[in-house]
Amino acid sequence: MLNCATLAEAPTSPSPVWELHFPNANAHEGFSIILRRIFVSLQITHYQIHNMKHKLRIGVISRIASATITNELSREAKVRGHHYDQIIFDTADLGQSDEAFTEANLLSYDILYYRSSLGLVWARALQHYLARHNRRAINLTAVEFPFLNDKAFQALAMETSEIPTPKTTVDTRGSFLEIATQIGAPFVAKACNSSQGKDVHLIHTEQEYKVFVATRTKKAYIFQEYVPHDYDCRIHLVNGQAVGGFRRVQTSSDFRCNVSLGATMEPLEVSEEAILSTLSNKVAKLFNLELHVVDFLKSKKDGKYYFVEINNNPGWETSDTEATGIDMSSLVMDSFETLASAVRGQVTSAPFLKTA
Repeated sequence: MLNCATLAEAPTSPSPVWELHFPNANAHEGFSIILRRIFVSLQITHYQIHNMKHKLRIGVISRIASATITNELSREAKVRGHHYDQIIFDTADLGQSDEAFTEANLLSYDILYYRSSLGLVWARALQHYLARHNRRAINLTAVEFPFLNDKAFQALAMETSEIPTPKTTVDTRGSFLEIATQIGAPFVAKACNSSQGKDVHLIHTEQEYKVFVATRTKKAYIFQEYVPHDYDCRIHLVNGQAVGGFRRVQTSSDFRCNVSLGATMEPLEVSEEAILSTLSNKVAKLFNLELHVVDFLKSKKDGKYYFVEINNNPGWETSDTEATGIDMSSLVMDSFETLASAVRGQVTSAPFLKTA
């Protein structure tokens, strides 16, 4: 069954200019920056004059009504005058998938952004349906990278690509000693599919390992070397390029740096920005990432940045912008407008058209 909720539609002009938004970038303003801002404002005015009559139809395919989807992106679409739907597939007849996609009128949208649906099989069916009509959805890579959500797959890909990654092992023998011999102790146990720091455990001793085995809630886990750190770094990607980032700083004895667990957000240091941008862009190229985040942590031992994970459904709220200076909703909507503008200009390599 399809549930399509129209969340925003109002008359306002778009503004498509988007760029790197690391918070420290504007710490020292000079004459050249002032001139550049004047130039940018002229670009926006030029775009508005030529495109103000064209409203986009934006469809976000997501079963989860997160604040990012229902509040942040919806509000930004409304400000710019675009039609915005959250498209929910809540039941599926796998033999009638094309009919469901046709009923959802997916081909009528200028932009389709995929976040979540009814699992990998349904996602693959959706991707094939769109491809047959020379279309695609942003972040829908179920055919090319079906295991992208799997932390074991991510760690393996990083290891073979020479991107710094904690030592990682998969072990089903249930032996603390065997795991500690391979990667050292303490070590971290992570569910292969999880988010927001759930099912992530720091294990120091054999007794702690026995408790973990007795209480774990997932079937598949990886075990990773513990890298001592005070914070991790989250880098946002838009259209496959790093556009901004921030630190997530621990506020308690919990080794995890998830904001949902109490960590606080801080701007990156200037010295970190270029390093993390380069690393993130390298990760993006491995998987053709588009609208994602990549997390790294900085080791207190050697000062290096180590890959943690890719997040396929990045979230952000107004509080994020206030803490970091990065307006992700604006950046994402800018990218949607740029992609749609490219298609109207018959640039056939635009990301939501099928390419060779």
